[in-house]
Order: sequence, then C-alpha cells, then structure tokens
Amino acid sequence: MSIFKNIRNYENKVPYGLLGAIIGIGGIVISMYLTLVFEKSPKLEIDIVSQFNVLEVNESINNLDIIYETSSLKEQGQTLSVIELQVNNRGSAPVLYTYYDPKSEAGFAIENGTIPESPSIVSSNTSYEKNQIELIKRSSNSYSLPKLILNPSDYYSFKFIVLHSSELKPIVKAFGVIAGMDKIEIRDSTYRENDVSLIGLIFDGSYLVNFSRLIIFGIAFFILALVIILLISTCIDYILMKNKKKAIESFKLCNTSRLQGAPESFFKYFSRISRFKYEYDYQMLKKQNGSFIHNLNGLERERFGFGSYVGVKISEEEFEILCLDLLNLFVKNGLISEPKPEPEPVLEPEARFKEDNI
Repeated sequence: MSIFKNIRNYENKVPYGLLGAIIGIGGIVISMYLTLVFEKSPKLEIDIVSQFNVLEVNESINNLDIIYETSSLKEQGQTLSVIELQVNNRGSAPVLYTYYDPKSEAGFAIENGTIPESPSIVSSNTSYEKNQIELIKRSSNSYSLPKLILNPSDYYSFKFIVLHSSELKPIVKAFGVIAGMDKIEIRDSTYRENDVSLIGLIFDGSYLVNFSRLIIFGIAFFILALVIILLISTCIDYILMKNKKKAIESFKLCNTSRLQGAPESFFKYFSRISRFKYEYDYQMLKKQNGSFIHNLNGLERERFGFGSYVGVKISEEEFEILCLDLLNLFVKNGLISEPKPEPEPVLEPEARFKEDNI
C-alpha cells in the first residue's frame, strides 16, 4: 500500500478531516510568520575563542617570573594573557559598509587590562585576505573593527596579548552601532563548551531566534509524529488485513450454501474498508434493523458489491443477515468493537405517568 493510500486511510479514520485541518493551519501559521514576522537582518557577534595566561601553573614557584620589555611582571604584580576573538555574522542578511555608524564605530575594549601590541589576524572566512584586514587602535585598551562587508556565516579571527593585574581577569566588552542590530553581543565560547547545559544551548539567542526554533521544531515534531502514526497505522492495517482474510475464508467455508452465486466483490468490500467504516456499518445495520439495505440507493448498494443482486437472487432481509453474521464474526475475532447500545430516552414525569396509564 502506498504512502498516499495510508494518508487517505488514516484521514478516513479521523472525523471531519482533522489531519488536513492540522496541516492547513500549520501552513497558514508558517506563511504568516514568513510574511509578517520574519525579517532578514544582520547579526554581528564577537566570540571569545580562547583566553589563557601566558604562564599558567597550578602551584606557586618562587623563582619563576615573566620578563616583558626588560621589566619583571611578578614584581609589578602583573601577568600576560592571550585572547583570541572571532567576529561572526550570524544573521540572515549581509553587514554592508554603510551599516557601520561613523559616529559610533564598532569595536571592542578590555576591562582590567591593556593591549600592549597590535592584534594579529589568525584566519579569514570572508571575501578579504588576511593582509587586507586591519584593526584600528582607539586607546591602550580598545580597537575599532574594520568596516568589512560580511555576508551571512562570514567570520574572521584575531589574537592579541593583554597586560593585566595577576589578581584580575581581563573582560572583553563590545561597543558601537551597526544598522539593523540592537547591539553587538559577546559570546564566550570557552564558557559555552564547558559549563552551559543542554537547555541553555537550546534556548540561547534572541526572542526571534527562539520563536524561529519553536516553528521549525514544531513542524519537525509534527512531521515525525505523522510518520510514526503512518508507520503504526500501516502495521496495524497489515495485521488486520491478514486477520480479515482469514475470517472471510472461514466465513465462506461455513456458509457455502448461503453464499452460492454471491459476487466476490462483496468480500472485497469488507476486506478493504477501515475499522471505523466496519463499526459504522455495523451500527447502522443494528440500528435500522430490517430497513438498512432498503433505504440505500443504487450507488450505496453497489459499494457493498451486490448492486442489483439484492432483491433478485437474494432478499434484502437475507442480505442484512449475511452482513451482520460476517460482522459478528469480526467482533468475535477482535477485529472490530461491537457498538454500544444507545441509551433509552429519559421520559419526563408527566410523559411517564401518561405511559403508565396507557
């Protein structure tokens, strides 16, 4: 059975085309989101790729010292750290040259330390070569970023040393204005790798990013659930089909005289319909005892496989008994459930009094 038939069969089991309604509503929500809410914009971020002391030891060694420019850092209570930063465009639109505000240039600064030497470019995953990228010094502890055109997923990284107190850790801060962005974010990748939980990684980002994840994960979950339902439905249908065939063959053997000359299409109908349709027909046959077949038109009779056969070679009453016997066998074999009897209408006290008097 093809996947399209499985979808159709499953939809027949769900009242009022619920499956189609869910897919339709999901499509409308996604279309509205993409049209009205989602907007392409750049997102410049600075990642702290690595940060460590030049001399990192776990125990104090008295005779160990760092000499920088002929001065002893130990005597001055200072040390050197090496920091590598990576500038990324994680947005959905490029960062253009005109997006950089000349009155508030984008860049970074170091708190609790100074940058004694110019940063060196480590890598470039952009349209620019490494020698074309140069950071501009603003002060002893801050640099402006170059006004590069960065397409989505572009990045470049650079490394520099920081001179700071041995008792304080240098902190990287971002500054400046870029069009289409609220602010330039600093992301500590060293912290994320070691200390961030799985939940923190999933919900990391802005409200728009989390809303996008909700839409994407929701669609993925719905598709996965639909595939699982279809697989389960296919397996159940296969098992039911085998059991139905056995029950029909058993019914044929036990009723050879009654079924003499009966069309094979009758059994094909009962072997291909869904469990929901079985139970519906069973309920209607019991509810309209003796008049179910009579009330059907020609097309409705045709779907049972008899068509003009009923009323000519077999009476309507015999045909209904035949259908009920077959469905009773399905109930006995656990293929379908017997419909619950409808509750008797509750009479008002006045009506009950009249009925008792009659």
